[in-house]
Amino acid sequence: MNTTTKTLGGGLVLLLAVSLAGCSPGTREARPTTAGELPTTDYDAAEPAELKDGGSLTLPLESFPDNFNFSQLDGYTGDTASVIYPTTVRLFNVDDSGQRSVNPDFATSIERVPGEPFTIEYALNPKAVWEDGTPIGLADFVGTWQSQNGSNPDYLPVATTGYDRITQITAGEKPNSVRVVFDRVYASWQALFFPLLPPAVTATPTAFNETFRTQGPPSSGPFRVAESTPDKLTVRLVRNERWWGAPPRLSEIVLRGVDQSASAQAYANKEFDVLDIASSVDAFKTAQSRADGQVFASKGLPWTHLTLNTATGPLADLAVRQAIGKAINREQILRSVVEPMGLTGSLVENYLYVPGQKGYQPNGKEALSYDPEAARKILDRAGYTGEKVRSKDGVPLKIDITIPAGIATSRQRVDQIAADLAEVGIQAVANEVPTSGLFKDFVTPRQFSSTIFSYSGGLDPIVESRDSYASVESPQNYSGVDDPRLAVLFERAEGEEDPEVQRATINEIDRNLWESLPIIPLFQRPTVVGVTKGLANFGATQFEPTDWTRVGWRK
Repeated sequence: MNTTTKTLGGGLVLLLAVSLAGCSPGTREARPTTAGELPTTDYDAAEPAELKDGGSLTLPLESFPDNFNFSQLDGYTGDTASVIYPTTVRLFNVDDSGQRSVNPDFATSIERVPGEPFTIEYALNPKAVWEDGTPIGLADFVGTWQSQNGSNPDYLPVATTGYDRITQITAGEKPNSVRVVFDRVYASWQALFFPLLPPAVTATPTAFNETFRTQGPPSSGPFRVAESTPDKLTVRLVRNERWWGAPPRLSEIVLRGVDQSASAQAYANKEFDVLDIASSVDAFKTAQSRADGQVFASKGLPWTHLTLNTATGPLADLAVRQAIGKAINREQILRSVVEPMGLTGSLVENYLYVPGQKGYQPNGKEALSYDPEAARKILDRAGYTGEKVRSKDGVPLKIDITIPAGIATSRQRVDQIAADLAEVGIQAVANEVPTSGLFKDFVTPRQFSSTIFSYSGGLDPIVESRDSYASVESPQNYSGVDDPRLAVLFERAEGEEDPEVQRATINEIDRNLWESLPIIPLFQRPTVVGVTKGLANFGATQFEPTDWTRVGWRK
């Protein structure tokens, strides 16, 4: 299961600031964004007593979600995450260094049962209920598992990783507990069961795939979906009266659709309280112009890349992909993004880890070293000839780069890449398509030559990456990479509980991927968020979740 969220053109609605719900931040003071080492977390921190009881928060949506079931293939987007995370209880809290701890709102303990088979027992908080008062329990675990383990092809989950290793789920020996049994050691078990789904979502394929396209699923978090209005591109969340944890400070969260090209100005006009600046220099400058706003920046997990369709067309030729890797001046692209904002970023040379993450090795450094002359020689040897635009067997060496229409940062990346590729005789042109259909109509069915978007690294590189690379049949294998060695290595990594051994295997996977070069990583960018002054406990984070019970307006 790829738990990293897809981002469009380097811009995701509230990318990581809302991507994890549940942990309590410490005291921090807002600081100006300056060049140099960025913190892992940056926002205006406050204790709940310092905040108003009530108030509304208005957030932007790039597009109305195709499905509010975040576990369903069409629902796995940043816009869905923006709606669902405030309504969902998490199994684990995560601190600002990326360390997990059991979330007491969800469970009193989550631990491995000694002996074999490999079993995890979840001792649930007896107060935990769905918004209709139904206790959270065994049926929810069973349904979440069965709808995502791949046993019934009529269910269309994002992926099956981990769930396909479970053999049985039963009531545990402790009161109010659930035992999950695996067919072997599964080291990434902590990444499973988020979101946990009730039977209303998992009972049938129709419920899972279709029922929640225009309505929110039952809530288990501090907020619930009160209104969903597709024609007005608006979703309204209100306090969940059945929520058993710390009471949220906000009374409502309103999410409204806005074209990304207009989102920065809409924030400047005070139509929204938050702006995900992503890699847009123009959005950064616009956000800074808002007198009652402030900009927060932290180290980031998102990395922008050029995904190549290796299954068809000129990019099916490894030599062309290798030439592209040498022809793109990634350093220049990175500088154009971060330097005008006075921030820092990194080039990415690993498919499974991001720079700064434990285990990161620049295995792709040689494959991506900027060397146009080497790119020309690769194409010469492969039989591509010509002056302005090379060709082979009478077919011009031309690629399309599919991007969402109207997103300036995406077009800027295309223009930069196209200029570099033209220098070595490859013609690249933008193919702009509707934002709402980018993944559903083009990327997932592989109806593209190449495309630009961003992944976000995370705590579980195996879970987040297996379905992107290990099986050519996976709907998340957008590049169509087909290397039988990868599935074997992923399976080995899944069973390795020693973190050092597992990291070594993950890097072996990565080195094999560089032989195929299915993706050209461009850069890792910081997380940059514009926030209205007075909004506390919400901003830029790398690992730390947003605790939606603590987000609110200062008194």
